[in-house]
Amino acid sequence: RFVHAALLRQGMGAAHRVDATFEIARELFHRIKNLFAVVGAMIGISHRESETVEEFAGDLKRRIDAMGRAHALTQQRRVDEPVGLRELIDVVLRPARSNQDVRILGDDAMVPTGKITSLALILHEWATNATKYGALSDEGGELLVEIGHEGDKVLVSWVEKMDGITDKGPSAGFGTRLVEASVRQLDAKLDGGQGDGEFRRKLLLNGLARTANAENPA
Repeated sequence: RFVHAALLRQGMGAAHRVDATFEIARELFHRIKNLFAVVGAMIGISHRESETVEEFAGDLKRRIDAMGRAHALTQQRRVDEPVGLRELIDVVLRPARSNQDVRILGDDAMVPTGKITSLALILHEWATNATKYGALSDEGGELLVEIGHEGDKVLVSWVEKMDGITDKGPSAGFGTRLVEASVRQLDAKLDGGQGDGEFRRKLLLNGLARTANAENPA
């Protein structure tokens, strides 16, 4: 009787492990499928926007690198474990910043694995634009990223300050199209404007869990 019970427990444990392994494999399959879809879309759009092969390759590499840095955050976690929004913002911004005043404030939120790619691409495009035309192109520039909420949604406020902010570059290029596509993928809302030496964006996100307040500069 005892042997039978022990064998039954072992069999049940093995079945649970198989189920867990299957779930992990299925999650990885969906994640890889989504990544290939995103890369395919980037290639399809960017080859029409780039004037030279070098420009095409360089822009595409930088965007794929940004995706890679974002997904590296998941390596020390369970396959379905979300990533902190503050950490994701910091990782995407790190290569673009130098001596500027860059602060990440407000509540944190947890980003589900299925939203990491699209959100990282939006942040990368914003950071790239800031290094070319905005606050990260000037040593005296300031960038404030604040995480708040509106109802049950998470609000990311991005504000750049610098002397002489006028135009933020091409308004209908590949980067803009990529941001618009990523916003649709996230079922989010994007708003923005500029004036008085500032450039502002607001991204309202669904499906992120808010966590404890953390009012500390990054």
